[in-house]
Amino acid sequence: MKREIQKIAVTITATIIAFWLLDFGIGKFFDTMISHMPPDGERVAKSYFALHRVNADMLIIGSSRAETAYDSRILMDSLPGLSVYNCGGDAQEFYYCNTLINCILDRYTPQVIVWDFKERQLGIPPKENLSLIYPYYWTNSYIRQVLDRHEGSSFKYIMQLNTYRYNATAGRILRSVFASQTAAQSSTLGFGGRPVNRRITLTPKDFKITDGELDPDIVREFKATVRRIKHAGSKLFIVISPMYDEYNQDNFYTRETSQLCQELGITFIDDSHLEGFTHNKEYAFDNYHININGAEVFTRHFASQLKEYLGK
Repeated sequence: MKREIQKIAVTITATIIAFWLLDFGIGKFFDTMISHMPPDGERVAKSYFALHRVNADMLIIGSSRAETAYDSRILMDSLPGLSVYNCGGDAQEFYYCNTLINCILDRYTPQVIVWDFKERQLGIPPKENLSLIYPYYWTNSYIRQVLDRHEGSSFKYIMQLNTYRYNATAGRILRSVFASQTAAQSSTLGFGGRPVNRRITLTPKDFKITDGELDPDIVREFKATVRRIKHAGSKLFIVISPMYDEYNQDNFYTRETSQLCQELGITFIDDSHLEGFTHNKEYAFDNYHININGAEVFTRHFASQLKEYLGK
């Protein structure tokens, strides 16, 4: 009986050690692989580049709406002397964008930050998926603080497992690294233009917002980040870009965002109802994103707006 118990104990111990070694190896492997991704394309690669390497004069921050609406090369051609990188990330919301800005400011101070807002950006959101920044939990103190607050007190114990830390990003990292080795890379400076589909069928989903509620935590974080940006000397522009669907322009969230920006002394540009975009399939990729033709028209318009504010 004693010998059987010893065998079980040895087996359990060996299993634990084997799992620990495997988990340790997985962490080291992906910690190395993630730093070898190209700067464009895959969202994990873009996120790593934005957090650790981007050094452009002008940065575009936001979700996939930002990624698809602002053509970096057109902005550079229109604003000579400014380098531009589009940090927009698919499916990324307020806390990711806010974290990205603060981590970038820890490294350097861009001249201009354009933060593309959704209509309800400062409203009470569904729980945000922040798995894109899980890999940096142990190497970036700001990210660690954000995730501890956002995910709960037990999260730091779960992050001891490298298999969990890379659970949502491992496949994307491998695809990005191996794709970069087998295909010629053409940099788009982060711009993710969506193709034109002339056969697209869209049903307008117009929204009438009469009231709403701001998230006090998001508003507090936003104010703190704005103050830090201004203290660093960067110019911040909060922009709502156009799309196919229509919101009533003078709605609760637009008014509150405009008022808050005015109080904080930053520029708010509401291009959500820019002429020629609402219900225009020629410029639409879907109900919420414009296509590459729409991006060209919008970016040129936005560049002219920036010229006025920047005095160029």
